[in-house]
Amino acid sequence: MQNSPLHKAIFAITLSSLMSTTALTTTPATSGSAPTTTVSTTSGSAPTTTVSTTSGSAPTTAVSTTSGSAPTTAVSTTSGSAPTTAVSTTSGSAPTTTVSTTSGSAPTTAVSTTSGSAPTTTVSTTSGSAPTTTGGSASTEIGDVKAKDYGNRVSLTAPQIIALDTLINRMQGWTDESLPGAGEDNTPAERIIPWISGHYGASIQGKTSSNPGYKVNFSGFSVGSDFIVNDEVKLGLSYSNITSKLRVKGNKNTDGTKSHTVSIYGQYNFTKDIFTQSAIAYTVGSSKNRPNNLNSYKVSSNGIGGFATLNKEFLLDSDISVTPRIGLRYIQSKEKDVNLGGGNKVKGAKNHYLTGIFGTTLSTKTELTDGTLLRPMLYAGLEKNFITKSNAPIARIEEAGRPFEHQNTTKPQKTSYILGTGLSAKRNNLILSVSYQSSIAKKYISHHGILKLGLAF
Repeated sequence: MQNSPLHKAIFAITLSSLMSTTALTTTPATSGSAPTTTVSTTSGSAPTTTVSTTSGSAPTTAVSTTSGSAPTTAVSTTSGSAPTTAVSTTSGSAPTTTVSTTSGSAPTTAVSTTSGSAPTTTVSTTSGSAPTTTGGSASTEIGDVKAKDYGNRVSLTAPQIIALDTLINRMQGWTDESLPGAGEDNTPAERIIPWISGHYGASIQGKTSSNPGYKVNFSGFSVGSDFIVNDEVKLGLSYSNITSKLRVKGNKNTDGTKSHTVSIYGQYNFTKDIFTQSAIAYTVGSSKNRPNNLNSYKVSSNGIGGFATLNKEFLLDSDISVTPRIGLRYIQSKEKDVNLGGGNKVKGAKNHYLTGIFGTTLSTKTELTDGTLLRPMLYAGLEKNFITKSNAPIARIEEAGRPFEHQNTTKPQKTSYILGTGLSAKRNNLILSVSYQSSIAKKYISHHGILKLGLAF
């Protein structure tokens, strides 16, 4: 019965069925190369395969499935090179791969799928340096900021204008100063009038599309002497020392400029009521730039300037006069280049301005009982820039091996409006005057006050 054909057939069918369910081939490694394990299945749940090694090269594991749930593969190593894991699936859920290492190089994981959800890969390490990423945007931002801070600074132009305006203001009082005081002989005489004046003022520029905005405070003094030669000719010589401090918006530090100006000025009377006034000045200066969180540096500069006006006095009555004037003012300044070291440098600015001057002065004279002569005055006018060639400083620096360059695109104001007032007093040979002038332009205003003391001989 046991060897009947029926028993043999059942035994053969059962054995064949068991053998076709799973096929496993393993080649163990004893040392050296990593073991290789292959698992294949065509149906059912996903196989789970674990390979462990403590020595040698990284193990290699390949898992393939065409149906069913996603395979799970875990590879662990404690020594040697980084493990390499490859998982491929063409159907079903996304494979999940976990690679863990406690020593050695960083693991390398490759996951490929053509169907199903996106694969999820987790890599964990407890040893080795943290990854370092260097972004180009960070160094670019730092380089741009440094170049901008090095390039923003105060210029010599403002002190030049202040010195020239002082002379214009000074010569406005010549008419009365040349007149004889109470009890004096009416015959004109040659006079020498040494004088001294103090200055204080401020300029504020609001932020515009071409200007970051700034505030300038300035102070200083001027000394000089007038020489009234005769009724037609008056001459003068002066020296001005102006200090200005500028703070650009966004910069916590203050830049400063010190300037020295020597001027020659004069007036010539064509007739009793038509006259011309002019001056020429030479200025030298130095400025100290203090960029944010950067080393400060000094810049030396020089420039020339001058003006010429034609004036006509109209008497409204014996004590009130209106004097319009028209003229031109020219200012030129040049800065030296600065080498900051380390491949960094700042190319100096060059400025040329030709400005039209248009204005009118209204004045009156009053003589007090003690012989003091008072002269209050009002002034209104405008200044129009005809030529503005302004090359701002160019800062060239290197940051993280890259060059950066910055040049301000600030555009000078085309038109500014001038308002002023003053009061002068003369008694015997003592002359005292105080004046105020304001310049107004787009998002810009400046204030300039002058106190003068003169002594006529």
